[in-house]
Amino acid sequence: ELRLADGAVNPYILQATVLACGLWGLENKATVENHFFEPTVNMYLIPEGAPEIAHLPRLPSTLQDALRALEADAGLRAFLGAGFIDSFLKMKTEELQDFLRCVSPWELERTLD
Repeated sequence: ELRLADGAVNPYILQATVLACGLWGLENKATVENHFFEPTVNMYLIPEGAPEIAHLPRLPSTLQDALRALEADAGLRAFLGAGFIDSFLKMKTEELQDFLRCVSPWELERTLD
């Protein structure tokens, strides 16, 4: 079961990425035992910073961090193609820059005199 995606995901990129990661795991004989919990464990009840999840890598929490992680991921670049990854990074970086140029109501209310 994959619960990382939400309704905003591009379904084609999601499927391609899941397949690429699966192929990478098979080719590299990756083990997943360290990332599994007993079926009776409710992951939503484990508090942030709990020792039983301390060894798990965290997902990026911002678009900028996600773009940096994608740029550094040689495996995904190899599977999806450098041309696709470079184009996707360029498009999403431009979207991020457009977003960062906007002044939010919070900023207007609290920072402008």
